[in-house]
Amino acid sequence: MAWGCCWIIVVVVYGVVGVYLGVPSVEGSGEKGEVFWESKLISDFLQSGYVREARPVTSANSTVDVTMYPVLLSINNINEADNTLTSTLILLQQWVDIRLKWNASDYGGVTSVKLPSMRLWLPDIVPFNAAPTAVSDPVYEELVDVSNDGTVRWGPLIVVSSKCPLDVTNFPFDTQSCTVVFGSWLHTRQQMDMRFYTEGAKEMDISISESFQGMPMVEHPYWTIIDDKLKAKLLEVKYGTYEFAILSITVEAKRRASFFKHLAIGPGALIGFLVPVLFLLPARSSEKNTFGMLIIVGLVLLISVLAEAVPFNHSSTPRVGLFYLITLMLTCCSMVISVLVSNISYRGARRRSLPKWIHQACLSRNGLRRILCIDKYSPVDNLFAETLRETEDLSTHEQPEAGGGREMDTVRTREMRDVSRYLKYICGKLSADDSYRNVNQDWEELARVVDRVLFVIFFILYVLTAVSMLTERRPWALSLETL
Repeated sequence: MAWGCCWIIVVVVYGVVGVYLGVPSVEGSGEKGEVFWESKLISDFLQSGYVREARPVTSANSTVDVTMYPVLLSINNINEADNTLTSTLILLQQWVDIRLKWNASDYGGVTSVKLPSMRLWLPDIVPFNAAPTAVSDPVYEELVDVSNDGTVRWGPLIVVSSKCPLDVTNFPFDTQSCTVVFGSWLHTRQQMDMRFYTEGAKEMDISISESFQGMPMVEHPYWTIIDDKLKAKLLEVKYGTYEFAILSITVEAKRRASFFKHLAIGPGALIGFLVPVLFLLPARSSEKNTFGMLIIVGLVLLISVLAEAVPFNHSSTPRVGLFYLITLMLTCCSMVISVLVSNISYRGARRRSLPKWIHQACLSRNGLRRILCIDKYSPVDNLFAETLRETEDLSTHEQPEAGGGREMDTVRTREMRDVSRYLKYICGKLSADDSYRNVNQDWEELARVVDRVLFVIFFILYVLTAVSMLTERRPWALSLETL
């Protein structure tokens, strides 16, 4: 009997101590606080045999509606070499789990609690167009917010690298449209469906400034989001008899062109301007080809710099690269034409006079010379031609009569003939030189006029090429091209 009373006392003491040690309390208060009820609530849920693989529905034919709201935090990088977009976003999700309901009055008025996400059912929404070389894992997803009516709110922070085929035609004034596609990996639309907060909406524009609610966004040094908006759209995709819900998030980013203007456009425009300047050098100048080769070397260097900035692995070609190619073609053409013009300037060396119609069209007072504002030139006066005609009269001088007394006159006459012959030779040579100088000057002036015409033509071609290739295309210009 005594041993029975002892055992009863031991059991009672053990029970009292166990209950005392197992019940948490709030310091400074004799009543049970919120920490106690949250701890009890979490303990009840985690020890209730909750199966996270099972969908939170009452029947197998029911659908779990997941409300989506994407928030873009930053554009980390747009890689032109890999054609990928790396961005950081929060994918806010909300659904109802009937297994997580409780009566707030039974737990001290607690209406919400934080539960570990690894112990609960979560929507298996993953990026479908993730880049093959990148792993898009959530950065922070440990906890979910659960309300007493079973509403679960979850907002994982995701760094996702998605495929984004880039169109670099308008580089550096290009605008890229990149889309990140999310969807369920296993659940069909009948098992899990996605929707927006607005009832029945299939599309929505999400303002970045409103979604942050005052939180500053980390801006990319090269890219800016157009209108500070995201375009979200819900789609339905069918694979055979299965239908899946797809969420696409489109980001339109515009490149900040100020840096690339100085890197690609400025040097290219200056070097291209040197092509027409090549025709301002004298036609007989040997530095023309050297000057053209320097232009070609500069263009090749710019092309290598452009290849570093925009790798040539796209389906489109930058208009800046086309400008470099066209400038290179103009330079080669100008060098070939300069050789031809140089040959024109040397045609006078063959003592071929300039045709009259060419002289009238190009070198006359009302010809191209005056239109192109080329200064006047005066032919060399051939004064020796008149002297040459006068010396011919000496050769027809009367012969003196034969006689012994006139031997001195005969000697003098013979000397005069020699002088006349020598003078005629000298005047003929000087007259021929003046004629050659005039012919040669005509061909040189013709080459000068041709160079000036080519300067105007190549300058117009350069301006048209630069305006069409190096300037930003306005929306109205793009609409005209589509007509």
